[in-house]
Amino acid sequence: MTRADGLFREFVRDNRPLSGHLRQTYVGSLMERIRAMSEWELTQPTRALVDALVASVRVEPPELLGQEAASETPGADRPGSDPGTRLPTTRFHVAIQIAGEPALLSQWPDATGQELSPVDLYDGDGWELPPADAPYDYVQEMRRYDYRLAQDLWFVGSRDRESEVRALYTFVDLTLEDERTVGGVR
Repeated sequence: MTRADGLFREFVRDNRPLSGHLRQTYVGSLMERIRAMSEWELTQPTRALVDALVASVRVEPPELLGQEAASETPGADRPGSDPGTRLPTTRFHVAIQIAGEPALLSQWPDATGQELSPVDLYDGDGWELPPADAPYDYVQEMRRYDYRLAQDLWFVGSRDRESEVRALYTFVDLTLEDERTVGGVR
């Protein structure tokens, strides 16, 4: 599976605003189109002129379609409840088909009028490592584990290098015990 970097993260929110991407990508070509307009075009009714200009730079927003199981790979080892223990996991990927422009998913929708939360939102308790002599804290270890997983939890990719079909991927990492619990006994 080929892939683009993690989506919907704090980094994307802070560094890739959708409004800036659209401005950078489309305003230049729109301005060139306006400068190249004939006098006749400029005398057309305003609504028709605006509609024609918008149509010349229109990008199809991504729409999520059906989903399917994509692949199984070794996952990230999950912290165990005892100090120094790790539990192996299997990563189950799910592919969600995309109609429209998948590259827009790598931008943050900054002008929605509502507050959106990144998948790796820092909650103020800190992700830094505790001092070496601190007692083992399973809850803190799981928080760090979940934070690391959130960096890659969503990405745009394709099944292989030859495929032009793009999908939005996510995954869940399950231990053997988790799999038994949900009914996927191996």
